[in-house]
Amino acid sequence: MENILDRANFYKLETIAIPAFGTGKLRYPPDVVAGAMFSSIQKFRNTHRGTCLETVKFVVFHKDSIVVRVGTIA
Repeated sequence: MENILDRANFYKLETIAIPAFGTGKLRYPPDVVAGAMFSSIQKFRNTHRGTCLETVKFVVFHKDSIVVRVGTIA
């Protein structure tokens, strides 16, 4: 996540979309993945005050009902 956010900042992107890493075949718990992703973004925002990056969207497979449900709760 940190590398992705750093690259987005380097290229002065305003919006990026990132898949929910590891929730498919790797079967990482969706709540843990969501927490780690949100935490990474919060850390990035705190250390990169002048960034152009305004919107980060998480992409989930629409048939993965568990991940979709966790995303609506967060």
